Amino acid sequence: MWDILSTPEQLKEIEECIKCYLTTPFSSMAKLGNELEDIIAYVRGGVVNSAFSFADVIIDRVGWQIKTSSSYVIIWKRISFPNQTDLIEKSKINPQELGNMLLNNCNEHVEKCAIKYNLDLFVYSRLITSKNGMFSYFERPVDKILFSPEMFYWKWGERNDYPTFAGYHVVTGEKWFSWSGMKDNQFRFMGEHNWHLTDNHPNKHTFHVDMKNKMSFGEYKTLLLNRG
Repeated sequence: MWDILSTPEQLKEIEECIKCYLTTPFSSMAKLGNELEDIIAYVRGGVVNSAFSFADVIIDRVGWQIKTSSSYVIIWKRISFPNQTDLIEKSKINPQELGNMLLNNCNEHVEKCAIKYNLDLFVYSRLITSKNGMFSYFERPVDKILFSPEMFYWKWGERNDYPTFAGYHVVTGEKWFSWSGMKDNQFRFMGEHNWHLTDNHPNKHTFHVDMKNKMSFGEYKTLLLNRG
């Protein structure tokens, strides 16, 4: 599966495209995630999928899920249920049932995407940004079943003074998930760093971006008017 990932030359081109975007006067870190989808599609010859789907970019029969953030806590998606209030009340006695439903919701999101677009494989594409300009980008294949419910146990706690439903790994006891079902329904992937590749991994690319090297609007205008 690893042979579907970007070559060293393609990783370098992704870096160059990110730097080019961040040089423009209209660029922002907040918009970089959307731009990265266009960059991956351009470099790898794919198409951006504008529909709400697990696959942000489709390349042949491979779906690419793309995340950009400086944080190691990823807002994976929003999850809600028709009978949510009842489920929450029941979870205070039997938390595992609701926890399994949350993870199955994530897995079903991938399965529906695979069926709809006739996809065989999925890739997780991740850009880790920082204010000091050190960026890390990696790609890795992921299974269609992202999370095995039996590998996690659940309990209620609090985050920023409101109740959250947290999932912990049964082996390590590490907190992997947090769902704010009593507030905004955000499902946070707190164990995402376990998917990160080591610094010397061939599918991880680290580079520096000069955050002060941004064109003025006048320079940008001159560049466009002199293109040909």
